[in-house]
Amino acid sequence: MSNSKCPMCGANVSVASNAKEGDLVYCDACDAELEIVSLKPLELDWPLDDYEEFEEDDYFEEEEDYEYDYDEEYDD
Repeated sequence: MSNSKCPMCGANVSVASNAKEGDLVYCDACDAELEIVSLKPLELDWPLDDYEEFEEDDYFEEEEDYEYDYDEEYDD
């Protein structure tokens, strides 16, 4: 079994010796869900699943669809 520090609270997080990169582990001290991003050296970070679904281009397409009428907004 190996240990690494939780990026949230700094507590030691135990990782099983048969763990693989991409496995999820939990910090017992703060209940943070963490992903094993490296085994040598052992490194934990936040899982990226939620963020990978967001694509920057989708956000900017929505912004471009909105038309601003600057003339009406700044007319005296």
